[in-house]
Amino acid sequence: VADAIRDSRIIIVLNKSDLEAGLHLPPGLCTYPAVTISTLSLAGIEQLKHSIAQTFLHGKIVDSRELLLLSRARHRDALLCVRALLRDFIEHSAIPLPDELLALDLREALHVLGEVTGETTPDDILDLVFGQFCIGK
Repeated sequence: VADAIRDSRIIIVLNKSDLEAGLHLPPGLCTYPAVTISTLSLAGIEQLKHSIAQTFLHGKIVDSRELLLLSRARHRDALLCVRALLRDFIEHSAIPLPDELLALDLREALHVLGEVTGETTPDDILDLVFGQFCIGK
């Protein structure tokens, strides 16, 4: 494991510090920063936030409302598509076009955004979900 992560920025998080059994790092990982926490009592959480800020955010604590975390590649792809559609809308707005034509980009952007929020579920998304998860078996 140590060889695989040698050039990576990492923080080792040891949970369950509230238990009496001591937590120890394997020998190859002792050189990396480690934070001991308890998700039960929340002990060490502030230290973990500070370590994350120092290691990944250049020392800046970021308001979690400003972060965007995506759990699926298709969500990222959908948001990139929405961005492109909105850029198209802005470009097309500079051209004297009928409002109905301008609205096409916005409608499509809303539709694609709905795929991320769950408001629209095209057949290919449903096929993907049923293919990845054992639903109804």
